[in-house]
Amino acid sequence: MNNNPMLRVTHLLMAVMLIVALAGVCASPAAAAPPSQEPPVAKTLRLPDLGGRTVVAVTENAYMPLNFVDPVTGKAVGWEYEATEEICRRLNCVVQWQITSWDTMIAAVRAGQFDVGMDGITITEERKQQVDFSIPYMVSQQFMLVRADENRFSTAAEFAANPDLLIGSQTGTTNFYVAVYEVLDGNEANPRIKLFENFGAAVQALIGGDVDMVLMDAASSRGYIGANPDKLKIVGDPLGTEEFGFIFTPGSDLVAPFNAAIAQMKADGYLDHLNTRWFFMYDPTAPAPEAATSGAVTATEVIQYVPTAVPPGDTQEGSCWTNSLAASGREDAWRCNVGESGISDPCFSVPGDSSVVVCGYDPSTNNAGFGLKLTEPLPQPDVPEAAVEAYKNNGWLVLLDDGTYCGFMTGATFALGDERANYGCVGGEWYIMGDLQPGTVWKAKMATITMGDNGAQLKDSKTADVRTVWR
Repeated sequence: MNNNPMLRVTHLLMAVMLIVALAGVCASPAAAAPPSQEPPVAKTLRLPDLGGRTVVAVTENAYMPLNFVDPVTGKAVGWEYEATEEICRRLNCVVQWQITSWDTMIAAVRAGQFDVGMDGITITEERKQQVDFSIPYMVSQQFMLVRADENRFSTAAEFAANPDLLIGSQTGTTNFYVAVYEVLDGNEANPRIKLFENFGAAVQALIGGDVDMVLMDAASSRGYIGANPDKLKIVGDPLGTEEFGFIFTPGSDLVAPFNAAIAQMKADGYLDHLNTRWFFMYDPTAPAPEAATSGAVTATEVIQYVPTAVPPGDTQEGSCWTNSLAASGREDAWRCNVGESGISDPCFSVPGDSSVVVCGYDPSTNNAGFGLKLTEPLPQPDVPEAAVEAYKNNGWLVLLDDGTYCGFMTGATFALGDERANYGCVGGEWYIMGDLQPGTVWKAKMATITMGDNGAQLKDSKTADVRTVWR
């Protein structure tokens, strides 16, 4: 979060890294703390039990996609909402949400008005003097996105040395501050920075020749390059690495339990699930579901996706180290490293071509995905027969009868009585229970989860039909 109280953060496009880490809209001149050193954490680490304690959490609802009001549903949603609710589910606590402005948040948490605060807050030594921080939960790095035929510069220094070159940006964002303090001269009013309402408009200005470079995270850059493969490319090394953390009242006894839960969520893949859902699948401009998804579901449609060719456009490089967690039970689906910027799951083998897999396929947004050129051979499939049988009817994406898409929570399923929650959906409300039986209508339950003496329980649930499942 930026340090200037007059600047409001309204949108963030963040790079999602494999390590647990922070994204940074908080990039003003304050120096970021050095990266935190975290010990290895077992996925089965036993977490503290807070005994149903109420934790008063505060955010701003103005920092997409971390915390904001969904324009379609009107509900407060986002990465930080869902992460905090999951932390309390694991620690046996209850979140009581409050809203305040960024200007007053750190002071209010410091004074004990709230137990924990979040708003994309960069960990800095200066802020550590005021509040306690959790370990980081997200990192961000910025890259220079340029036109495909750009040959006037390939480094930030070369860009800065040419006074005719312009940057497109959005005020108050990480990209803006990196442009000011790491590319140019530290003057926030520098006329070489042209401001736009959103990054989409800045990229269109770049394509049209109105600006010469847009700073953007790796994930977002790949998306824009994939949509404009002959018009855009990335040059230079990454800039502006930052970390985010939750803030607590100094001396708070919640820091250690939250740290343990964050570390476990990193280890078991839940943070990867959140990153995929909020940075790759969520579309804030998507309209409300239309009649195309209406009508009674007589049987859930099962689609087994198998790529027949590599999608046109940008091809990344990377490697796959194990079979997919999302598309569990498939020997041709993989969990892969994409460059140095993160992971993709599931990626699918292309029949007849062992040199490449297809990652990022997303029928919810009609995204054909991208080719991942393998830098080393695929490992031998390692899917135990028991897993093949247990997950043979699971899918990595489902579509409910109301038009909601839900993704499989890799490594983060949990038991609710005799049932198992497997999927998380936009808004954080739906969890898919049980397995699909071919020829039947698969049911989804909206789970209001409470913690009691017998563990997690469902309360006030209702069901929906599953229209389509992608396996």
